[in-house]
Amino acid sequence: MELFQDGKELLSPVWTHLTKAKIVKGKGIYLYDEDNNKYIDFTSGIGVVNTGHCHPKVVTRIQEQSTELLFGQMNCVIPFVTIELVEKLNKITPDNGKPDGDTCGKVLQECLKRNLLLLSCGTFKNIIRWIPPLIVTESQIDDAVAIFEESLNSVLS
Repeated sequence: MELFQDGKELLSPVWTHLTKAKIVKGKGIYLYDEDNNKYIDFTSGIGVVNTGHCHPKVVTRIQEQSTELLFGQMNCVIPFVTIELVEKLNKITPDNGKPDGDTCGKVLQECLKRNLLLLSCGTFKNIIRWIPPLIVTESQIDDAVAIFEESLNSVLS
């Protein structure tokens, strides 16, 4: 694998890099370099933490939205699509989308009953953090995701 160095000197030094691989695409939990080597992405990046890289529904919605407005800085304007999203989220989240550490704790307890250990974090303890071991198989990840889904459904139903 050829390491990617070109252009790094153009970036601000505040941007650290975990790898020097030249990543050219992503799908689901995987990133791919220019030689099509596959990497499991467990970095919980802000843009992909919930759906993975390039989820088809997200890509379609971004394509649709990009014809209307690409970005409206929240501290300057509030794009109407944001209000629509928040209204939908408030209907399906406990306590109208406010930080909910109680539900998070219940989900963690249900996971623990099923032998899955996860952590909560954040100011309100309302974030569930996945930090898998360095040696993990796809089957083990699938098992963990299934347990998490069962636990989440148990708490929210």
